Amino acid sequence: YHKYLSEKIEQTSAVFFGIEEQAKIKKNKKI
Repeated sequence: YHKYLSEKIEQTSAVFFGIEEQAKIKKNKKI
């Protein structure tokens, strides 16, 4: 159960960082 939970947290953080990277790319394109 703990392993499943930590895996889910890793997936969530990976998605969050992916969104953050996309936001940075969009900001760079605007400039």
